[in-house]
Amino acid sequence: GSETPWTVYQEGTYNTGVGLSNFMGSNSIDEDGNIALAYSVGNASTPLGIRYTGRMAGDPLGQMTYPETEIIAGNGVQTFSNRQGDYAHMVMDINNRTFWHTAQYFQVNNSWATRIAAFRFIDDYTDDVGVFAIQTPWLEGPWGATEEVTVSIYNYGTDAQSNFDVELLVNGSVVATETFTGTIDPESSADFTFSQDIDISQEGVIYNVEARTALAGDEYEDNDGFDRDYLFGELLNITDVTLEDGNLLVYPVADRNYQLVYKTSEGFDNLSYQVVNLAGQVIAQGKMQTADNGYSAQIDMAAVANGVYIFEVSNNDQRAFKKLLVR
Repeated sequence: GSETPWTVYQEGTYNTGVGLSNFMGSNSIDEDGNIALAYSVGNASTPLGIRYTGRMAGDPLGQMTYPETEIIAGNGVQTFSNRQGDYAHMVMDINNRTFWHTAQYFQVNNSWATRIAAFRFIDDYTDDVGVFAIQTPWLEGPWGATEEVTVSIYNYGTDAQSNFDVELLVNGSVVATETFTGTIDPESSADFTFSQDIDISQEGVIYNVEARTALAGDEYEDNDGFDRDYLFGELLNITDVTLEDGNLLVYPVADRNYQLVYKTSEGFDNLSYQVVNLAGQVIAQGKMQTADNGYSAQIDMAAVANGVYIFEVSNNDQRAFKKLLVR
């Protein structure tokens, strides 16, 4: 089918004004589509500090409309070097509403420190829970006909919650509805194990396993569920040409930059890759490019945390995997 071309949705330049410089900006977006932008700010007469601004989802495009807010004012300057401001970063909290930002500032002359700030543009709901991870079955097979499912549930709301239903689905069909009888305090999590086991044992079959909360009166249902695909073995296409795990290579080519190579003399249509963490979240994805010895892609892992990641190539019918420790 036809594909819609990519277009720029919005863009713009933000500056505090009044002769101040803004730099080392980093941003993120919350569950409602609100965008936060934090940055360092200063000039020849203003010690380097940290501030943030933002825009609400319904605001005019390309504009930062939220009043500029100071995270911390600088109390010193640097006189021995013109390098400053490394390592600024912003990420979303697991609640999808709180922005976490870190950057450098000067406590006194020539003595910098790291400041970690948390802020939000939307309030918490009173009643809001959701599954945010599947702990078991583990990501790698083989799996059996009686696999135990344990999930992690988070209370995003401001009231403690207990005695609510949790649903378990396999390939879109509900296989169990069970009750979480414990209590989860606000901004806390708890694990829940279903008494109903699942069968994901057939080799070459993709099983989509999903768990979701069913709290009566839940005020935000978009964060209720978490799902993950399980596949053991290879899916054969009509040509019987298979993707083999042994032909997939991953190796570093620069600091936290990796080359992904699938060695083959065969031709595969629409060969793509994705990188998945052990929680089942997709970290990177894209199309493999034709290379002399098969297909390749270069993947920048600079922004991800240290840990184990699954590198996967697929042509929609088949998949091959490789596990790698990134640090």
